[in-house]
Amino acid sequence: MTEFLYYRGRVALHAILRGLGVGPGDEVIVQAYTCAAVIEPLQRLQAVPVYVDIDRTTYTMDLSRLAAAVTGRTRAIVVQHTFGTPVDLDRVLKIAGNVPVVEDCAHITEPAERGPVGRTGVAAFYSYEWGKPVIAGVGGKAVVNDERLAATMREQYTAYTPPPSRREAVMTAQFLAHQVATELGVTWRLRALYRRLSRLGLVVGSYAADVAASPEYEWRMTRSVRRRLPRRTARARKQLTRRATVAARYRAGVTRLGFDVPTPVTPPLRVPVAVPDKRGLLDEAARRRLEVGDWFTTPVHPLTGADLEAAGYRPGSCPNAEWAAEHVVSFPVRADISPHDVERGLDLLDSPDAGEGPRILSGPFTDAQIRAVAEMHATEVAHGFLSSLGVPALEVLYRHVADSRHCALFLAVDGGRPVGYICGSLDTAALVREFIRRRWWVAAPALLPRLLRPGRIFRAIETLRYAQAGDDLPRAEVINFVVRPPVRGAGLAQDLFERLMDWFSEHGETAVKMVTGEQQRRAHGFYRKVGAELRGHTSIHSGAASRVYLYRTALRQQNPQTTP
Repeated sequence: MTEFLYYRGRVALHAILRGLGVGPGDEVIVQAYTCAAVIEPLQRLQAVPVYVDIDRTTYTMDLSRLAAAVTGRTRAIVVQHTFGTPVDLDRVLKIAGNVPVVEDCAHITEPAERGPVGRTGVAAFYSYEWGKPVIAGVGGKAVVNDERLAATMREQYTAYTPPPSRREAVMTAQFLAHQVATELGVTWRLRALYRRLSRLGLVVGSYAADVAASPEYEWRMTRSVRRRLPRRTARARKQLTRRATVAARYRAGVTRLGFDVPTPVTPPLRVPVAVPDKRGLLDEAARRRLEVGDWFTTPVHPLTGADLEAAGYRPGSCPNAEWAAEHVVSFPVRADISPHDVERGLDLLDSPDAGEGPRILSGPFTDAQIRAVAEMHATEVAHGFLSSLGVPALEVLYRHVADSRHCALFLAVDGGRPVGYICGSLDTAALVREFIRRRWWVAAPALLPRLLRPGRIFRAIETLRYAQAGDDLPRAEVINFVVRPPVRGAGLAQDLFERLMDWFSEHGETAVKMVTGEQQRRAHGFYRKVGAELRGHTSIHSGAASRVYLYRTALRQQNPQTTP
């Protein structure tokens, strides 16, 4: 492993690509939903950026689309660990084959010990500017893992020179100003002022007016940044535990409110959240004096219009990236973020100003929410055996479903009011055994009065037999699925179904079964619409016919979500 220090992170990327021999007309694969700083080195080398769309759940490159982007002209693949969420590097390497992989670690705190992130590709680059995990001033580093590339870059490095003394002084002053603003807690509030001053040329801005003519690509790291970098890196590593606590608080609260967030292995740089009204939420955050990030604002932040097209991006080519640019805000994960700061951010998301429309919650659920699920079951599935047990018994059942490792429960709320839910199980037999083992003492008072009738005892036995029955169908199944009449037809059923199918996919399930009573005509229509296959008929209870559907989760790729 060899390290080289450069004036900026993008200069480090330029040096890596130059060392790989990237030149005019060569293709370099990058993800959309990135920063113009990643594209600048390609423009300077006259290389062609090939954009790959992102995964909506991680905001990193959608690796299912990567293979199609690789051609005979591909000279490198740049993978970005967006917001600090690592890309699946083993999978990237398998797809890349002999194409060199470069890691964009600008959102990652470089680990003290060797690990996969930053050490898997031929090289990685880091940035130490404002808003990064390690803030040491304007500067970047290349970490080179390939010996031949390191030898080439070592020869080329001799041509790089220190920045002029005047630039060194300006950068030192900017760092000191940033430190003072940080101590006063006003750094993020000065962001707009900084952008205006950089456009006027009064401070060193983030982007070069003319990439081809910029002298920055010939400079090494400033002496002041080089001196303070080891100390600032060590400090950032010591803060990882506190940052992990902040991230966990955000994740728990954001998930409770029904928003999806990625799950990074290490503390992320920021917690991204997709909201219906990004501009409205940012305006409300400014009014409340809350730090909320707007980046990335375009598929190649902050470029728009002709500048975006000049960067090689074709509008409409990466719809997920464009969706994220329109909807995603991010919350900072720093050691100095207090629990009160986190709660204020969560209050912002939970306010009416965060946007209107239904949201889907994945837990943890309150007792009132579980009772609402039980009530929806009792009223919307009124003729089923479980409904006959009553709401108190259903509450016990759904509390177990919500807490079980075998199950997932998703609750849709609109204006705080539950309007639908879906739940599924990886193995219904295991779920029943777990329920009997763990919940019998809680369930008995609610269930026994209802079961002490011959007909219901017989139906309970039939239900248990069904759970234990073995056949050629998958064990994974949708247990129940309800959407209240007032919100039907608005796409909520599709959203709930997609969330559960995503959960099944994450647990390695490639197919899921659904058993639905013959009288449930609306459900049959829905399952046909999403592409489920009718596999036959069954009778869980005597005289009550049901249809059995099979849904293959791979179909989600053919029918992607169209709503956030």
